[in-house]
Amino acid sequence: MPRIFDFGGRDVERVQTVAGLRALKSMGTQAAQVTAETADEAAAAEAADVEMVVCRAANVGRVREGSQRVFVTAALGFAEAVTAEASADSAPADSAPEGSAAEEDAASASSTEA
Repeated sequence: MPRIFDFGGRDVERVQTVAGLRALKSMGTQAAQVTAETADEAAAAEAADVEMVVCRAANVGRVREGSQRVFVTAALGFAEAVTAEASADSAPADSAPEGSAAEEDAASASSTEA
């Protein structure tokens, strides 16, 4: 079983690695991946020799409680991935911050209408 350093710098065993997945792909071999959101689901995946699980990023800790060995892909929810810049870009013009270009455009438009 491959040994790697995890994100905490600990020496750990994993059923699969990125290099291992690339090797499988080059040989035309398929791997199994299931969704696991709890420790019990991750433990069941490991017991069934499933190589990979995908879970929501918020549940990685729970999944790792159930299995230290499966390859985990953490999925970010769209709502959690919004940046402050993207939020500002999508805000309506009437809620633009004071002194912003959008506020100045709105003021200019209303003065030309009068």
